[in-house]
Amino acid sequence: MSDAPENKPAPETFDAEYVGRLRKEAADARAQAKANAEAASELAALRDSQKTESQRNADQIKELQAALDAQRLDSLRSRVAARHGISPEDADLLLTGVDEATLTRQAERLAAGRMDPAPRSPREGTRKPDRKAGDDDLREFSSQLHNR
Repeated sequence: MSDAPENKPAPETFDAEYVGRLRKEAADARAQAKANAEAASELAALRDSQKTESQRNADQIKELQAALDAQRLDSLRSRVAARHGISPEDADLLLTGVDEATLTRQAERLAAGRMDPAPRSPREGTRKPDRKAGDDDLREFSSQLHNR
């Protein structure tokens, strides 16, 4: 590796007139964007005021129906997950169906692929030494040795 400094190009410099013109253009663009946002807001308010009462009610019904559908799907997902022993976190992430049949198939597949949380040996936690012929003599010798 060389200790020579890297050849970096010198930074470009601009005259004050050019920089001033760029700043003015940027300020004009910001002012125009603000005016556009205000005009869009006024247009939305105007359109809303021109709607009839029945149109406003129809829009509100659509919004409420969408919220109700979302709640029903969430409730269905929770019931299917609980039925198959799936945690709420896994259900939110992995149960993506929008009807009961699809959610049930997904939950069954997920539950089938899951392993037991802690595989156990059938004799785990018990102590039952195997006794072999000659063990009694060895035990007697050991107890005599240690009880001097």
